[in-house]
Amino acid sequence: MRYSVWLFAAAWGSLVAAAWLLPQLWLVRLLVAAGSLLLTGVIAHLLAELAAALCPRPLLPDLRGKAVLVTGCSSGIGLSLAKRLDALGVAVFAGLRNPRCPGAAELRQTCSSNLRVLQLDVTRPDHVQHAVEFVRDNIGHREFWAVVNNAGITNGALLELTPAETFHEVWNTNALGGVRVTQAFMPLLRRSKGRVVFVNSALGVMPSPGVLPYTMSKFALRGFGDALRREVRRWGVSVHSVFPFFYKTSLTDYDTALKMLDNLWERSSQEIKDAYDERFMAGIKKAMKIWLFDRPKSSLAEPVDDIIDATVGATPNLYYVTGWMGKLHYALETRLPRSVADVIASYVTGFS
Repeated sequence: MRYSVWLFAAAWGSLVAAAWLLPQLWLVRLLVAAGSLLLTGVIAHLLAELAAALCPRPLLPDLRGKAVLVTGCSSGIGLSLAKRLDALGVAVFAGLRNPRCPGAAELRQTCSSNLRVLQLDVTRPDHVQHAVEFVRDNIGHREFWAVVNNAGITNGALLELTPAETFHEVWNTNALGGVRVTQAFMPLLRRSKGRVVFVNSALGVMPSPGVLPYTMSKFALRGFGDALRREVRRWGVSVHSVFPFFYKTSLTDYDTALKMLDNLWERSSQEIKDAYDERFMAGIKKAMKIWLFDRPKSSLAEPVDDIIDATVGATPNLYYVTGWMGKLHYALETRLPRSVADVIASYVTGFS
């Protein structure tokens, strides 16, 4: 026998019947009392989270004396984060693959001289080592305080449509990229008792069909961050993970995702096309339009606020799930039985 909705319903119904038919039994009264305590504990936890979310989040003092490295600053969250940190007085080392891209030009034009743009492809060990040397040579009197691992890519789709090489490409950037950068900068972080911040994704806590390479890489990054947090706490280094829900960035561009899916479909064998018929693929595209075109927010204020708090906040959390929709989905994903969560996830992503 395995856990199922029906087994849960039978167990729950038995307890309700026992509570109704045998109100005098001490065990029933004990269960009712324990349930009441548990319920009040849950309500107290939710109220505490609400109060913490509504209260102002203080920042560390003397931000002008701190330096931070941010990867993936060419656009989206990384670009907005670098500009916000610079406005707070933090010396920002903004890493991006192409130092001549529009994002790099925007940073140079809009930010102070404290922000330095450097070429940093997190898949290349020579770039990572050069970044360490560049920071050492240009940090001056400041304290190197944090690494924000934000660089990421998305590629691939369903398992049978995606070449194995694509899994490696996404893994190399999203997971191993964070490993390379964090490992290289750990000596500086140990010295300052600083912070490591991972900009993960909602798909790092809520596995989704149809985007397997990206989901796999983000779960790996989550595991790395959790284990690293326990490994480096002896040196006073803290590790924080931020899980943005769906926001309009280059990673959630609907037209790009649709073109990628169509290309994978055209390159697939006839056997796969027969299995994944046109009607099924139409449902997938409809779900993609909802999640990548209709739902994502244009403003990046929510995730950037959380990353700022994780990086230079006075009382940072270990985990951040951004936005009320993200928190709702996270609560359902982590609290519902697996079988129920699987049915819901399959339905909302078009795989039912």
